[in-house]
Amino acid sequence: MIGGLRGDIEYPLTPQLRLGGLFRYDRAADWNEARGLVYLRYRTE
Repeated sequence: MIGGLRGDIEYPLTPQLRLGGLFRYDRAADWNEARGLVYLRYRTE
């Protein structure tokens, strides 16, 4: 079985600051990998 799944989300805390996260899962034959990330993004304008 081969496949993958990915999800991303981002939420604005202020007009310049956003909180986000992502998840990724991949599978191929006897190999599995899962990753997760939480981040803050600040935009300068």
